[in-house]
Amino acid sequence: MKAICAVALLATILATEDSVAADWQPMFGTTTADLAAAGWSIQSSSGLSWPDGRQGVLTFWKHDTYLVRCITAFNADEQQTGDLCKHSGLGEVPSWVLAPMAREE
Repeated sequence: MKAICAVALLATILATEDSVAADWQPMFGTTTADLAAAGWSIQSSSGLSWPDGRQGVLTFWKHDTYLVRCITAFNADEQQTGDLCKHSGLGEVPSWVLAPMAREE
C-alpha cells in the first residue's frame, strides 16, 4: 500500500511540474531593473558562462504570491544584450507588472 501511495504522489508531483513549466508567460518590456524598482525580491540566481566570454544570469523574483524568472544576457565586453522575464502563470499577475513600466528619460 505504501508503494502505491508513493508512486501516486510521485506521479502527481511530476504532472504538476510539467503543467507549471508549460505556463511561463513572457512579460515583454519588463526588465529585472523594473522588478527591483517595484520592490520585488530576488529568491535565487545563477550565472552561466560561455567559452567566448558571453554570460547569462538567471534570476527568480517574488512579490506576494507571484513568481517571475528572468534571463539577462551579456556579451564578452560585459555589456547587457538582453533581458527577458516570464511570470509563472500561477494566479493573476497585477497589470502593472505585465505592462512595460514607465521609465524616466
